[in-house]
Amino acid sequence: MKRKMRGFCLVIDIDFTDQKHKFREGSAVDSRNIQALFNNFGFKVIMKKNLSFNEIAQSMDDFVALHRNKEVDMSAVFVMSHGDRGSVTSPDEVKDHGCF
Repeated sequence: MKRKMRGFCLVIDIDFTDQKHKFREGSAVDSRNIQALFNNFGFKVIMKKNLSFNEIAQSMDDFVALHRNKEVDMSAVFVMSHGDRGSVTSPDEVKDHGCF
């Protein structure tokens, strides 16, 4: 990785403050640690919190659009939420992770 701005990192943290799901204790610490790590690596980090499923999908589309006409070494995406293997739970629904 040779570029000054190495890439982009998207962190979507769903800690479930909506009362319908069990609160994810420690998610804020995890998010801050990921943000600090990737900032130190020279990434532009984009933080999102408690998004609905549609907002997650839109954030992913926006993230892809960031890369148009930009040369970066790599990108990383973290979706931190409840879920089972292969699925992601947002405050409004559960979806297969392949739908992103």
